[in-house]
Parts: sequence; structure tokens; C-alpha cells
Amino acid sequence: MSLDLGQRTLSTIFDQLKIDAEWSIRRDRDFSWIASRLEQTVTASKPVNDDGFLLYKISARTVVVEDVKAAESQIDRILSDINRFAVGNAYSHDPIARNIVATTSTWIHEETAGWRSEAFFPYVMSQLCLAESEADYLAEACDGVIGHRTHPASGEREVPDDMLNFIEHYLARFGEEGSRYADAEEYRAITDEVERSETIATLGGSADGICLERMFGEYSAITILNPTLAHRRLGAGLDCRIHLPAKASHAEGLRLASMLNRLEQDRGPFASHLGAWCLDSKPGGGLAITYRSFGLNTIQVRGMALEFARAGIGRMRWADRVFNHDATSGDIWELLKRRFSDDADE
Repeated sequence: MSLDLGQRTLSTIFDQLKIDAEWSIRRDRDFSWIASRLEQTVTASKPVNDDGFLLYKISARTVVVEDVKAAESQIDRILSDINRFAVGNAYSHDPIARNIVATTSTWIHEETAGWRSEAFFPYVMSQLCLAESEADYLAEACDGVIGHRTHPASGEREVPDDMLNFIEHYLARFGEEGSRYADAEEYRAITDEVERSETIATLGGSADGICLERMFGEYSAITILNPTLAHRRLGAGLDCRIHLPAKASHAEGLRLASMLNRLEQDRGPFASHLGAWCLDSKPGGGLAITYRSFGLNTIQVRGMALEFARAGIGRMRWADRVFNHDATSGDIWELLKRRFSDDADE
């Protein structure tokens, strides 16, 4: 029986990860492997028909902490703080299973499978690298135990896989360069695309990035792509943030960010999930429910910034439906004109 696109992509990612057979288990639509203590599972969904395209969701999931006993409000705060630096490792808490998992995913079809699987692989590996390095802290802070796994045949892994040095020995070296996303042409291409939409507004971009604003209920959400901001471990790249206008107290904002991270796993948008929701500072001051992701220098090719912009637009629309029961329609420029007018009156 021939393999479908999702299954073929799984085989490609398995090879990219350089996984030893003795520390892995391969199944029909997923594989699991142990690099040290934690087990990561990479899955290909069955095809989903979306307007004539057969889409496959490729997901990576790692159980990091189990038997969590801390109060949910404490867990929400801890995960929000660490999710501000997510790179393919959105941490979410399942209060029923009492565990903390790291998740990331992307969608592929025949026309995008090649370059998307190539771009997705570093995020899959980063998830496991970060989860292994942060598991001790998360287990202690959330009063749980590390999700330690042993292979059913090979047993305990005593020597960690060298791929766990992937960030320091590979990704971070590319981050020592200037950002490969500091390209004015990239942001002009984004401007040209969104100018055809009534629901998206922008004042244009430059080599320093671009801001995109979208209808969101009676207000607007904003996506900011900024190549001038570096990641604390990965260095230069593309800092991507979505700020929602949802009004909430600090505790409620943390709870809502946790809810969105749980929803992203199974009911997220048709957009790559390469970051995490958290409570973070917004332009102009104050805090906002924020989605943060990071474009790696290693995956930058012409049009990659546009992909992050499209993902931001799709995620803003999805969050609009989550909070407002439907995607808001209307002319974004009219909304902004009214808002600026109200601000001037005040």
C-alpha cells in the first residue's frame, strides 16, 4: 500500500532528526523517540479536504511534566512567563490529565510539503531541546515530576542524543549573524497582498518590519513582524507577535492565554503553530493576550516573512471567532478612523 503525503513527510522528518532505531517506535501515522528523558511523538493527521486541497497536519508533542499539583493560577503564570520565549514549544497545562505538554504543528499539502517540512523540522527539534533543558524548572515550579520515559525494548537512555545540542551547535550560530529577515522587499510584498483586503490595515513596511491590524469585534488585533529583536537563546531572526484587544484582569488574561494554548492543539487555525500564547507587554504600554513566535534565520528564504504574516492574519481571525463567536467583518480603515477621532476628542 502506497504512503500518503502525510506519511511520507513523517519519514522525511524522521530522517532529518537522525533518530536511532533503537530509541524510536514507528507506527502507521506517527513515530516516537527518546533523546534523553522525554519522549517526543510526531504525528501526521489523515487528510482534511479544504476547498479542494487535501491538507495534512504535522504535529509534534512532548509530555514534559506529570502529576502536577500546583494551583492552576500558579501554573498559568509560570507557563505564560516561559511561553514568552517559545520556539516550537508551546507549553500548555491539562488540568484533567494533570500534565504539561509542549506542542507545535504545521499544515501541508502537495504544493507546500517540500519546503514546509524543511522549515518545520528545526521547530520539532527545538521543542525537544527546550523541553529537556526546562523540564527540571517546570517540574519544581509546578510541583510535578518530569515525564520520564524508557524505551520498551532498549530501556533507559543513559547517553543523551547529540541532537539535543541542536540549538547551541547549529541554530544559535546562524543567530550570531544579522537577521536575514531585514529585507524591505519582503515587507513591501506583504503590503501589496494585504492592500486587497478590507479587514487588514497597514501603513507599510520597511527593513525593520511591518505591523498589520485586523478587525476584532469592536476593536482591532495587531500582528507585528520585527527583525530587529533577537531571541534570548537563538539570536537574530524574526520576532512575531499578535496582540489581542480582549480586556481582562491580569489573572483572567493568564487563564485565557492558557485556554488558547490548549485550543491550539486540536482546534487551532489552518496556520503553522510555531509559538505560544502568553500575557505580554503591548505597544504603548500595558499587557495584552499575546501570541509569540520566532522566525529562525536558518529557514529564511524569499517569501518566508509573508508566510509568518499570513499565519498572523489567520490566527487573528481564529482568535476573533473564539472570543466573538464569528470572524468580524467590515472596513478596518473606518474602524481606525473612528477610534482615532474618539482619541482626539478625549
